[in-house]
Amino acid sequence: MIAGWSDGVADALNSRRAIISVNCPSHLVEKLRLLFGRLGNTRILLSHLGMPGAMRSARKKLQPVLGLAALPHVGVKLSGVYACNDHPHPGLCELLEDLLRAYGGSRLYWGSDFSPALDVVTFAQTLMAYRALSRRVPAEVFARNLQDVIRRVRSPGVPAFGTGRRKGLDSTKNPQ
Repeated sequence: MIAGWSDGVADALNSRRAIISVNCPSHLVEKLRLLFGRLGNTRILLSHLGMPGAMRSARKKLQPVLGLAALPHVGVKLSGVYACNDHPHPGLCELLEDLLRAYGGSRLYWGSDFSPALDVVTFAQTLMAYRALSRRVPAEVFARNLQDVIRRVRSPGVPAFGTGRRKGLDSTKNPQ
């Protein structure tokens, strides 16, 4: 289990400013908090809205994911909406608002599930979900945020997470 990673592994990830994408059901992310805390110079991206499951209970199940917002190097990919419920995804706006309040606009990422999504929704429905997202979250979520994380990996002179933010991006509470 990754929670047992040695200090050497954590140090190597931090020194390389690694990016880790985590597919983990929301009820298990709290078990990873200690590990995530050791990876302060590593960007951790929780996939699929934090994997809260079916929409009828997603807001409740999202609570552990929202709690990780206290760690400034943890973010959430806005992908996998098809896993919460069927198109047109009723209730999605409330989930997005919860994530935006907790993480602010700079720690949300558009993570396309384009290929797997097509097993569940049509191409047109995928685009409609994207349009709905684009009205609810800052434009930076769809490209710039991830570009900034990748640039940080490639450029040692870029500040650590939480030490500088783009002006005007986070108008909501954000512990970063």
